[in-house]
Amino acid sequence: MERNCGECTACCKTHGVLEILKMSGKWCIYCNVGQGCGIYAKRPRECRVFKCAWLFGIDGSGPQHRPDKINIVPEYRKISGIGMAMWFWELEEGALRSDLTRKWSRRNLLLGNCVMHVSLDAGHKLYLPERIGDLDRSYVFGSPEEEIEIVPFPESVSCFA
Repeated sequence: MERNCGECTACCKTHGVLEILKMSGKWCIYCNVGQGCGIYAKRPRECRVFKCAWLFGIDGSGPQHRPDKINIVPEYRKISGIGMAMWFWELEEGALRSDLTRKWSRRNLLLGNCVMHVSLDAGHKLYLPERIGDLDRSYVFGSPEEEIEIVPFPESVSCFA
């Protein structure tokens, strides 16, 4: 199923772009919110290659689940040392607590994927599926000081029950 971004500019806020020194959680200075990129033809490589999971049809999502409509940008990413993870980037505070995000999170955990919640107002959380035992935090994130709470299985699944 091929989709396009249309008027969605959610990732222009949620994601950082090193090439233009754009921080995650802040609107890009080149973004025309709800319209598109003001430098689309010359946008950074990170922006050209990024595809959110909604574009691929995550969990039977429809047009009503476009990231700018649900305030969450879903993304599949690999995390070194632990494998595939479903990332949920919060566009507006509180969106990570929505029923839809809870459903998608639980489904991914039960499928064996890690789930990362990237929050605007609180620390980030990595929820672990059953297949992951002890996690060497410094191996995965490079530093034990990283502000990411790790939620082990089965607590991770019960968070979304």
